[in-house]
Amino acid sequence: MGRGNTMRFANFLLATTSLIPFGLSEAAAQCAPTSPTPGSTVNCGSGTYNGTLGNIGFLHQGLTDQVNVNVAPTTGTDAIVNGGQDSAIVFRDGAPSTINIGTVGNTTTTSGPLGIATGNVPNRIIDPGENTIQVRSNYTINIWANGRVIQLGSSSRAEAINPLGTNNTITNYGVVESTNGGGSAIWFQDDITGGLNTIDNHGTLSVGVNTGRSVIGSSSQEAGAGDVLFINQTGATVLGDISFASGNDTLQFFPNSTVTGNINGGGGTNALELNGIAGSFDTLPGALTNFTTLTKLGEGQWNITGTLIGFTAVTVEDGVLGLTGDNTGYTGTVLVEPSGILEARAQSLPTSSPNLNNVTNNGIVRFAQPDNGTYVGQITGSGAIEKTGAGITTLDPEAAIGNTYTGGTTILEGGLGIARDAALGDAVGPLTMNGGFLQLNADLDLAPSRSGRWAARSIRKPSPRTCRRA
Repeated sequence: MGRGNTMRFANFLLATTSLIPFGLSEAAAQCAPTSPTPGSTVNCGSGTYNGTLGNIGFLHQGLTDQVNVNVAPTTGTDAIVNGGQDSAIVFRDGAPSTINIGTVGNTTTTSGPLGIATGNVPNRIIDPGENTIQVRSNYTINIWANGRVIQLGSSSRAEAINPLGTNNTITNYGVVESTNGGGSAIWFQDDITGGLNTIDNHGTLSVGVNTGRSVIGSSSQEAGAGDVLFINQTGATVLGDISFASGNDTLQFFPNSTVTGNINGGGGTNALELNGIAGSFDTLPGALTNFTTLTKLGEGQWNITGTLIGFTAVTVEDGVLGLTGDNTGYTGTVLVEPSGILEARAQSLPTSSPNLNNVTNNGIVRFAQPDNGTYVGQITGSGAIEKTGAGITTLDPEAAIGNTYTGGTTILEGGLGIARDAALGDAVGPLTMNGGFLQLNADLDLAPSRSGRWAARSIRKPSPRTCRRA
C-alpha cells in the first residue's frame, strides 16, 4: 500500500469512524475556519478534525465555491481530516482554487508526520457518493510526498477523489488509495463535460486489496464526455487497472513507471505515448484496448506484451518499441521514423491480408528471433533490417513485388531465410553478414546491384541450392 510509512494505514480502526492511525494520539481539531466562505483558505495542522470541510447539498453536491485547503503537519504528529462515513473535503467550483494534502513543495520525503484526508464510507447507494475529496470544476488538488488521500470504506460509489466537472488537475507525489474493495482511487463524474481533467502521477495510485479494479474511472459512457490527460511519471506506480470513458483521452508513460493491470481507452479518439531516456527499459504487461494511436518517444525501450488490436496508427519516433504479443490481424499503420527501432519476433510483427505495406520502415526493423519464425508481411521505406537472436527469421512477403525497403539488411546473429532476392528489399540495399548467416530456401539470383561481402560459410542451404549474382 504505497511507500514508506503508508503501512500505518493497515492499523486504522476500520470498525469505527475515528480512523486514527495506530500509535497516534487524537489531538483536538486543528482546522480553521471550519465553516469556510467563498474565497477563504482553510488551514489544518497537526491533530485530527472529525467532520466535513464544506457544506453538502442535494445529491451530496458541494455548496461552497472558491475555497482553498491546506492539510499539513505543523508538529511531530499527523494532520488528519477525517470525514468518517461522509466526505472529508467537499466544495463546488474553484476560481481556480487549490487543495494541498501534505507539506507544500515536498516532492521526495515520505517519512515523518503526514497530511491525511480520509473516510470510511459503508456500502450504501448515494450518487455521486461520499468521496474523501470531492469538487466540481477548476480545482488543483496536490498530494505531496507526505500526503495521503484514503477511502477505507466498502462502498462502490465512494472514491478517494471525485471531481464532478472539468478543468481539474490532480498532482500526486504521495498515495491516493481506495483500500477495501470499494470505489476507484479517482473517479471523474462528468456532470460537466467538454473540458480537460489531468492526473499527473509521481507517486502511488491504488485500489488496495483488489488490484483487479480500476484505479480511475468515469460515469459517462456517452460521446462528449470530458477528456482526461493521465501522466504516469518516472517512478510512479498504478496498482490496478486504468479505464477511461468516452472522451478523447491521452495516457503518457515515462520510464520506470508501472501499471499492474489492464489499460482500456474507452470511447473517443485516444492516444498512448511511451517516453524513454537513454538506457531505460520498461514493459507494459497488461492488455491494451480501445486506443487509437501509439507513439514511442525518446530514447530507451518499451516492450508491449499484449496485442495492438484497436490501434489505427503505431509510430516509433525515437528509441526502441518492442512487440512480443500476437498482432495477427492488426489493420492499422506502423511507421518507424529515422531515429526509431521496431523490435520483434517474426510472429509478433503485424500482419493482415493482403499484407501490403504492413510496416513503413524509415529507421530499423530488428528481428530479435530466439526461435524460428516466418514473416509474410511487407516492409517498405528507406530504413534497414537487422537480425539478432539464435533463431532463423524467414522473410516470405506475400506482396508480389516483395519487400521494398532500401536501407539494406544486416545479419548479426542466427539466420535469415529467403526464397527470392526481393525478400531482402530494394535491389540497391546492401546485404551484410556479421556473425549470422543467410539461409536459402530456393534457388535464386541475388540482384547484381546488391552490394555486400560475406564468407562462403555465411550462406546455408537446407538442400542443394544455387545462389549467384544475376
